[in-house]
Amino acid sequence: MSGRSSVRLLGLVFTIFTVSLLYSAVALFSIRSVPLEDHGIIEIRHQRGVGAHPKALAIREAQAAPKSAFIEISPRNYAFYAVADGRNGNMGPPQIRILMAIESTDEYTCQYPKGSVVPGKLYEFSENHRKPERAFYLNCPLPENENLDEVDEIKIIHRGNSSAVMGISYRIPPESAVSPDLKLSICVPVIFGAKYTAAHLIEFVEMNRMLGVDMISIYAGADLGGDARKVLEAYELEGIVEVIPYLMPFAPSSIWYYGQLITVTDCLLRHTGRSKFVAFHDLDEYMISQESDGDALVNRIAVLEKLFANAKLGSLRISTLYFDPSVLHPPITLNNMHRVAYADTRFTKCVLRPEYGIHHTSRVIQDDYEIQAVSEKHLNLVHYKKQSQAGVIDNYFSHHFGDRFSEAFHAKIKQFGLQGF
Repeated sequence: MSGRSSVRLLGLVFTIFTVSLLYSAVALFSIRSVPLEDHGIIEIRHQRGVGAHPKALAIREAQAAPKSAFIEISPRNYAFYAVADGRNGNMGPPQIRILMAIESTDEYTCQYPKGSVVPGKLYEFSENHRKPERAFYLNCPLPENENLDEVDEIKIIHRGNSSAVMGISYRIPPESAVSPDLKLSICVPVIFGAKYTAAHLIEFVEMNRMLGVDMISIYAGADLGGDARKVLEAYELEGIVEVIPYLMPFAPSSIWYYGQLITVTDCLLRHTGRSKFVAFHDLDEYMISQESDGDALVNRIAVLEKLFANAKLGSLRISTLYFDPSVLHPPITLNNMHRVAYADTRFTKCVLRPEYGIHHTSRVIQDDYEIQAVSEKHLNLVHYKKQSQAGVIDNYFSHHFGDRFSEAFHAKIKQFGLQGF
């Protein structure tokens, strides 16, 4: 074969290869009707279970612990996750909602996979307190040519030029379609730094285990200490704790209280279809039953089942008993018995049915769902926080759990090799 023929043959092969490559690229692009764009921030993708109906996926996707992360839409405007909300209620018909932390509130649109672009409708959360970064839902009405169960991602466009693509993190079915496996779960919004030690975490988990909790979801900053992180990882292996990394792409001071509105709302959806009841606590708070059957304490689950017998009840507000944490050394539940004489009904925490909520307790999905205050004769929140006139002696924890809890606590202290106990 002559040199000229060889050159022609190589040119022909190169041409065929190039055409095949271009054809494959076009085919791949046609499958992805919404192109991905690189904004230099991690993109979160989630895979569906094979053969599973989309409305049954909420619990499985939640238990797979989707690692939600902030994605930049435009400078200083971020999305945290997208949810396919199949509920029809006071926030509108089934649609995509996107949880956002944003400074700019104008000109957001949503592009669905089949190409339809719809105006986004912003819903502002309460308690943003005029901070630069504020929590919003961007509601994206569902176009007529889209099926919500088939939407795997959505493109968010700001002012017509900046954009980001988000995969669907949660699929929320209608309220009547949920069938949770867990009874009671606790959400701990954000822990960071060295305020809480490994021993504090052990006490919180072990006491709540005795109080009947099934799962504790904890949002943790990157600066969480080594021993504390080691303890949480061990509890994750036991299946009673899940740790959700929470990294903010902006200064913590630019959003209200380290972005708790974001983590609380994420946790609410994380447990929709997964847990029957969800409570929101800090590590120095415990929800306790005040009901008894003779000398025996009625457990929290039985109390909650009775209180939520009303099918319209979406959330309970629980009054607070302040205990004086004069002894800071764990276990604080056994070392501190002085509290104020009255229950605070102004500053309360809530326990709720997650499928009834939009965010936390101040917004339910149907107008006829109720939010009620629960009597302190049934439940209380114990909060270890310094208050004046803590003159009542209350040995609730030592009386009901003392020896049994102390044994479990010190066994874990020994397991992790912690000193000073």
